[in-house]
Amino acid sequence: MDGFLTREQAAKKLNISTRTLDRYVQRKIIRGHKKGKRTVFRENDVNAVLQTPNQKAEVITEEKSIAKPNEEILALTGFLQQMHGELQQKDAHIAHLNFELGKHQEIAKNSLPLLEGEKKDQNITVLKQSLQSARMMRSFFLGLFALSVGGIIILVGMLFF
Repeated sequence: MDGFLTREQAAKKLNISTRTLDRYVQRKIIRGHKKGKRTVFRENDVNAVLQTPNQKAEVITEEKSIAKPNEEILALTGFLQQMHGELQQKDAHIAHLNFELGKHQEIAKNSLPLLEGEKKDQNITVLKQSLQSARMMRSFFLGLFALSVGGIIILVGMLFF
């Protein structure tokens, strides 16, 4: 490619990594051009970056500022730690509430069959009473029928004898 360098070639010429070259592109220190799927750099742009020494210094300064956190970063770090602590407390509280909920659900689950069992016992008692009443009524009607039949036999016997 005449007048153009690949990412690797440009990084090698600038004596930096391809990742740093990508950072240069993000900071608009150098401009990349798309050729198909590849990013290429004009040789003139790479030479211009080589001739401007303060571009590297700018990047180094930014790295140092990350290495030595200022007051704002320390404040944000403290805030982040405080928020993390609060989240841990809330997570512990939620876990406790989930445990209590599960315990109460288990109690309710175990109580329902007992209540249903009591209802079944009540139903069985009612059925037994109904059955006893039906048996007594049957016995009463069978006795009445037997008396009726006996009375009829006696009447018929008196008529014919």
